[in-house]
Amino acid sequence: MWSVRRFPGERMWVTVTERTGDRLVGTLNSMAIYVYMHPDEAIKFHIDDIIDCALDNDELAIEAEAA
Repeated sequence: MWSVRRFPGERMWVTVTERTGDRLVGTLNSMAIYVYMHPDEAIKFHIDDIIDCALDNDELAIEAEAA
């Protein structure tokens, strides 16, 4: 969850496009309210910033459950 000074934390939906270790890059899929970002804007974040995820690929979901 991201926070901006004087505002509550904000949750966003992001499509991950790149991963290097614990660092991820993706595109914003939702409208941000407190953070000045727009849908489809590139965003860099740490894997620990993820609260929940939805896997589009069944093989990835199976691998994640096995880990």
